[in-house]
Amino acid sequence: MFDDDIEYFIAKANEIGLLGPGKMMVFSDGVSTGALSALPTDLQNALSGAGRVLPVGCVNGETGVLFDHFRSFASKSQSWLDLRLNSRMPYEDWKLTPELMEDYYDVDVSCYVYDAVMAQGIAACDSYAQYGADYTRAQYLEKLQAVEFDSGASGRVEFDSATGNRRKDTGYYVLQNFLFDVSDESSSAPIKGTWNPSGGWDTSGFVFSDGTGSPPASVEPVDYSVCGPGFFYDLVLKTCGACSPGTWSAGGTDQCIVCGAGTFSEAGAAATCTRCAAGFSLSDNSGVLTLHDSAEDCTSCEAGKYVNTSGAPACHKCPKTYDSPPGQIRCTWCEKLYFFNDNTATCDSCPDHATCPGRDAKPIPDEGYWASYGSVEQAHIVYECHTGTCTGGGDTDLRCWATANYSKCDTDELQCSEGATG
Repeated sequence: MFDDDIEYFIAKANEIGLLGPGKMMVFSDGVSTGALSALPTDLQNALSGAGRVLPVGCVNGETGVLFDHFRSFASKSQSWLDLRLNSRMPYEDWKLTPELMEDYYDVDVSCYVYDAVMAQGIAACDSYAQYGADYTRAQYLEKLQAVEFDSGASGRVEFDSATGNRRKDTGYYVLQNFLFDVSDESSSAPIKGTWNPSGGWDTSGFVFSDGTGSPPASVEPVDYSVCGPGFFYDLVLKTCGACSPGTWSAGGTDQCIVCGAGTFSEAGAAATCTRCAAGFSLSDNSGVLTLHDSAEDCTSCEAGKYVNTSGAPACHKCPKTYDSPPGQIRCTWCEKLYFFNDNTATCDSCPDHATCPGRDAKPIPDEGYWASYGSVEQAHIVYECHTGTCTGGGDTDLRCWATANYSKCDTDELQCSEGATG
């Protein structure tokens, strides 16, 4: 959560009843008090009694000799930082400047910078000692997560091996109390609580949302399981609502999910989404609801493409030499100069003395050649004609087929000579 999101977030929280007496909102330092004070007055009033947790780097100003020595050099010399630290930083935005150590000292940033630099230095030394100068990032990360030391600036530094973050219970924190005065519509955020590793929280003086010093009772979580498949729990209406077309739900949740790529749901209250049929695809992946609320959202594969499974996000281009009409689950056409061989179910090169227009056409014999289209097994074989086969053509007319079948004489123009077949 950051300042750019805060107004929408608070307005939504207020809408569904998460603010006001009996409720408490707690923010991290990602949200500034300035952003909270800039909210509309009705939202500030609803938010009154909220808390803001801040880490404290320089504990009581006792930073230790090592930190003071580090800061005295780092705050004066960019060349010292570049030589000793920045040259070893893996990313440009990790590099330090003297201004960071000098200007932000009062808000504790420099103490945490010191801790981060010390942790990285210890991890680098440990990595070098075990693996040599060519240690990997994974080996370095392993050593960094194992680092433990007393910084002298912000307490003991340890890392959570599961998340890689510094363990929160080794640091120091303060709790600001966001308060809104309705009499003059002003807000303030005084520090009303502290936390340390040995004593935990001390929140004496903190004013909660009901105006007292007693924290609100824990909010009972909503039992989403009352809403079955195809439904969601409406946090505003406090009841179950049906999923709209284009979405689905397995139940037990406060929101429905837009169907994923290759799927749609036409009816409301869908427990699952329907898969687009083979030969069709739908590329949008849970992005736009209206692209998943009808079977017509599934797009037929265009010519030259295919898909042989249902629920496909995209169609595949036919292999080389193959082609297909739209909406196909396989490529059974061929490109020009090739024909589909029914014997092998492959696109083969056009035989000699024939023309192959592609698609599902068989080889068309040239003048003077013929093929037996009456047989699937023989349709791709081209034979040479014998002269004089067809009456009327004589020895100089070599055509011996009709356009209808490429294997018999055209009965309207030429007839087979006596004793000839074809």
